[in-house]
Amino acid sequence: MAEQSLDLDFDLLYTDLAPVDLVFQRAGRLHRHERSRPEKHALPRLLLGVPESLDFGKPLYWNAVYEDFVLLATWRALEGKASLCIPQDLEVLLEEVYERGDPESFSEGLRERARKSLWRLRAQRELAEAMVQKFSLSSLDDLFDYSDVPDLVAQERLEDDEENEKTQRLLTRLGDPSVAVVPLFEVGGGLFLDREGRRRAPLEGKLSPEEAEALFRRAVRLSRFPVPQELLKEDPPLHWRRSGLLRGLRYLKVGRVFPSHGGKFQVELDQELGVVYRPV
Repeated sequence: MAEQSLDLDFDLLYTDLAPVDLVFQRAGRLHRHERSRPEKHALPRLLLGVPESLDFGKPLYWNAVYEDFVLLATWRALEGKASLCIPQDLEVLLEEVYERGDPESFSEGLRERARKSLWRLRAQRELAEAMVQKFSLSSLDDLFDYSDVPDLVAQERLEDDEENEKTQRLLTRLGDPSVAVVPLFEVGGGLFLDREGRRRAPLEGKLSPEEAEALFRRAVRLSRFPVPQELLKEDPPLHWRRSGLLRGLRYLKVGRVFPSHGGKFQVELDQELGVVYRPV
């Protein structure tokens, strides 16, 4: 499912269950523009896929991306609704899912799951609030004293937090484990920054500040399972690890294949769409 700011317009949309704000975001691709449509699709239609058992673990692994509590609360808020008004209904549903959620209001079979998941979610929020408070209590002069981005990253240990499982979910929407990668192209047995093989990737030797910043600016964050889980097991190149700016990054060979549920997918880099995943 595309969640980027792409100008897509669909007559009919199917999506797996996701947090309510993401469901609304995806629904925004329905009837985006005024145009003639087939008679059967004169009205926008959204289909929401939910497992009968409300089990978000194997083989779906939805709970590897979103907390159980948010999915359960979203399903409870949307269950039985025949229609949604966008954006009028969004604020009410956001409050119902994120602010008024009460584990004790779930059915007996789901109550314990909801309790444990809500505890994890609150712990993540407390961690986020602590980080925000840390920076809010810093004087502007202290923050501006950092000579460059690598200095800020190194001194505040922002990338070190990325290596810690307990803070992984904090980094992206308080819910998505992710990894920052630099896509590289394999040409003639070497790795390059471009498809044509003109700019060799600096994987060895000391990096200049300009080279480190250029690599950092090329980084993209990926969260599709199991990309972060696999790449975070691998060490970055030696001189990347010595750079405050790069030590949290991994390089990713464009075209690399990862296992998927019941198959495999390949990570590609499209000039217009950016990172795309293709089944193989």
